[in-house]
Amino acid sequence: MRRGNLKRGLSRHFVGQLMTSPCSDLLDRWKELGLDVRIREDYLSVYDAGRGLAKLSWSVNRGVRLSLHRKYVEGTRLRGIPPSSGHDGDYPTWDMSRSVASTYISDLTEIQRNAREYARTEESWEMGLLCQNTGSPTWMLDRQVQVPGVRGRADLVGLSVDPAPPTFLVAEVKVKLDNSIQRVPDQLRRYLDILAPNGTLATDVAQSYSRVCRQLRQLDLAAPSPELLTPGMPVVGALILCEYNDRSQLLHRARRQAAKSGHRLALVRVDSRRELRIASRNLWGLL
Repeated sequence: MRRGNLKRGLSRHFVGQLMTSPCSDLLDRWKELGLDVRIREDYLSVYDAGRGLAKLSWSVNRGVRLSLHRKYVEGTRLRGIPPSSGHDGDYPTWDMSRSVASTYISDLTEIQRNAREYARTEESWEMGLLCQNTGSPTWMLDRQVQVPGVRGRADLVGLSVDPAPPTFLVAEVKVKLDNSIQRVPDQLRRYLDILAPNGTLATDVAQSYSRVCRQLRQLDLAAPSPELLTPGMPVVGALILCEYNDRSQLLHRARRQAAKSGHRLALVRVDSRRELRIASRNLWGLL
């Protein structure tokens, strides 16, 4: 299957809806709780510990709709509101209204508690990295990035702004002694070939994330300047290695694979959840 174009961003009408009540009430509450709000293709999602606490989508005919996994609404008042016609099942969906928004906000603590029972270790590290890298030297922009028509997902993408020039970051996150550490160079090579097929950032990727940054700023959410993301900008692939035990041979094996990859790959070590800020690029190691 041929590579499709990466598309990220919301319609102008949807952004307008998100800036007015009742949608803005949800956004304000997510900001207060420090949740991870991400713009995808024609929808907006919010995460806690890597679990999706809500998805907001919009259409001309139905307006804004809210959906989330049924397991996360068990024991909440939201479960007592009948979903919109044809949208029950694993992801019940409600047409947005003040009543639905108010109930969701009241239930959010319980929804979080339910969702955290399903949290995975690597996902929680991804969220921490996303939420704590929102400014120089590193901005994280998105997680679990998949280009249409291509298998596999990049754990994180972002923007390294120090030192100049700004450089697009494609990263794999591995925690402790994950056996897949030794295969990261092959993963990164595939993602770099997809997102930067000529060794520099593909036009569709640059345009998508420039649009995302502009819209995040419209919604008063942290994002770098959209002008920093340009087609043809430099790209770096990196392994973000969390709480790794140096007595293991996994990193040594990954380095042997990296030497054969044809790409210059970076290594970023993170030793504690209290120290998730990624340093300037000239302090990164070589994988």
